[in-house]
Amino acid sequence: MISSSRYKLAWRYDILCIGLNGFQKTYFVDAYTGEVFRETNIGRSNGPAVITFNANRTIDTKQRGFPHHDWILQTDDATRNIHTKYYSSNAWFIQSNVKKSNDIWNATEVMATDPHWIVSEAWDYYLTVHSRTGMNDHGSIVKVQGNWNQPQAHFIRRNGDSYIEIGTVNNLYLATLDIVGHEYMHGITWQTSNLTGWDEAGALDESFSDIMGEALERWFRGTNDWVTGNDLGTGVDLNGAMLRRSLQNPSALGSNADPNNGCSKSTGNPDTYLGTFWNTDDSCDNGGIHSNCGVQNFCFFLLSQGGSGTNDNGGFYSVTGIGADDAALIAYNTVVNNLTSVSQFTNSRANSIAVARAIFGTCSNEEIQTQNAWAAVGIGFRSLCQNNSISTFNQLEKKSTIYIP
Repeated sequence: MISSSRYKLAWRYDILCIGLNGFQKTYFVDAYTGEVFRETNIGRSNGPAVITFNANRTIDTKQRGFPHHDWILQTDDATRNIHTKYYSSNAWFIQSNVKKSNDIWNATEVMATDPHWIVSEAWDYYLTVHSRTGMNDHGSIVKVQGNWNQPQAHFIRRNGDSYIEIGTVNNLYLATLDIVGHEYMHGITWQTSNLTGWDEAGALDESFSDIMGEALERWFRGTNDWVTGNDLGTGVDLNGAMLRRSLQNPSALGSNADPNNGCSKSTGNPDTYLGTFWNTDDSCDNGGIHSNCGVQNFCFFLLSQGGSGTNDNGGFYSVTGIGADDAALIAYNTVVNNLTSVSQFTNSRANSIAVARAIFGTCSNEEIQTQNAWAAVGIGFRSLCQNNSISTFNQLEKKSTIYIP
């Protein structure tokens, strides 16, 4: 027998809002006190979808009642706040929704469903791993435009809004986990350190996006391939410097100039600060932001996986990897909590070492290898620490805020 104390006399109200950010909710109101003691979504929906490169997935959609009676690509699960439409130059509020009369999404809608699903995965990754809710950490809407009419992908701020826009290059749609994850991280960087898009600060911005794009790929698949855009295939032209960069071997892929800016194009990103392929031409690619990012990219790879060799400056290096997840934790906290809009490579080095020390402990292996990885790419010296510290990882709960100018 169920105790009468578990029952409550209440009014139930089903509310349908059909405005621009409409919702369907049920409210339960205590009949005696007038208190709203329960609130639930009634329009929640998740439909099956064909997702390129990732088989069939369930995507977070929204069911609209009267007067629409359809499903659109707008999330309504958990804390997600993502809305996806096909690209249009019109103002967002008058752009048409991608909609279906049923909640089954097939291969004809992948230009919208692919980026919608990936941005949803990015949202979940940052919430699960870094306790971050959306790009701005306050759950604000992320607007996605699929089937962009340009041969690239980007995060852009326009008319007071911000968007992730995904285009096509040589009939290859750029909605991959690492590319879309790259653009999502640009949105986070803009909300935090706001690294400028020029010279070393811009190269750091591109590098952190490359790094976190690989982190998203690893989080979903359990592994990553260290090459941005690798799902699209090898041996294809992906518009020069913007895409196909290797974190493991920067000099093998990418470009040392941006052909979209009228610059000459040749294969290779630098893996050493001021070394081979380093771009010093401020008139091309905003000072080489899509090529010089290779230096920190390689630093991250070495910190994750380890490696030894001789850099372009003739310096021998040896780094013991700490694993990609811990390396990504250091990278994320460095750019989100510790850099400024004009930070340089030396700032990223100093702060990432400080972050490793704060999270894992003074002279921990993680701090030692972070410093060694930077020395490997020609910035600073190897660590002189002895690995005998006690980790402070649990106490800091994966967060740190230490700025070294």
